[in-house]
Amino acid sequence: MRPLIWLTVLLAALYAGYWYVGSRAVLAGATQSLTALQAEGRAGFSAIRLHGFPSRFDLTIDDPSLQTADGGTRWQAPFVQILALSYRPNNVIAVLPHDQTFHLGAEALDLTSSDLRASVAVKASLDLPLDHAEVEGYQLVLTAASGWQVLAEKLIVASRQAGTDGKSHELAVVATGLAPGNDFRGQIDPARRLPAVAEKAEVDMRLDFDQPIDRHGMDRQVRIVAVRAIAMTLHWGTIQAEVSGDLAIGPDGTPEGKLALSLRNWRDALALLQDSGAMAQDQARSLENALASVAKSDDPALVSLPLSFRGGLIWLGPIPVATAPRL
Repeated sequence: MRPLIWLTVLLAALYAGYWYVGSRAVLAGATQSLTALQAEGRAGFSAIRLHGFPSRFDLTIDDPSLQTADGGTRWQAPFVQILALSYRPNNVIAVLPHDQTFHLGAEALDLTSSDLRASVAVKASLDLPLDHAEVEGYQLVLTAASGWQVLAEKLIVASRQAGTDGKSHELAVVATGLAPGNDFRGQIDPARRLPAVAEKAEVDMRLDFDQPIDRHGMDRQVRIVAVRAIAMTLHWGTIQAEVSGDLAIGPDGTPEGKLALSLRNWRDALALLQDSGAMAQDQARSLENALASVAKSDDPALVSLPLSFRGGLIWLGPIPVATAPRL
């Protein structure tokens, strides 16, 4: 019996030593990385703490902030917690606060939620390549300083590595209970043609990057070079829109390529554009005649339209309809 007791004590001491050494390494690595980014003006924090003995590494960062090298995109929050089992340090969970702030160019965005967390798994390699990740949030409210607001009861964003070089990831986004805020809804749907909440909002796509997604990502400034196998679906009241296709992304972030837009109950969508003031009545009449001529003969409520991305614009046939977003 006595040897068993001593063996138990020895194993406990060895494990405690492992946790202490591992926790010091985790804390030192996080502090070093954030300090280096802070010196470059790309990160900030006020304190880093680590707890969780004996089975976890629970890292808490107070007042974290991150931004891109050009300062165009910024994020800050009162804290973030990064949790990992001590025997599986390559799988981590990040618990995010109820309130966060983003800056995308000149637009300031506040994000609130009742629960928001992310899980990240990296492969066992010195470069720590991303294997898969998932973000899950509830009761989210995104509010812009300019006044618009978007709400979602639940949001899931999932990514997994595609291929073997680490440069491609499959991305899926599902939003449940997606709705514009009252003021925003009044702008895009003043006649209240649509219900308050969209029935379905999903996105699937494959993102190709110029470099692997790993721990060197922030130093390398990884860039998206293609968005492939795009499948976007929005069902909102009578309007059902689906988009598919592939796009190449230029060095300046401008997309080039073609997408196919399938739009059911397109007359309702056209009325929505007129109600919101996005399209003048004479323009809407011309577009209505054009769409009526290409509507399905066996299903006149459905149109399939080719969208081209070229020269920084989105084209519907020979007509430029919008400026293409940069990625």
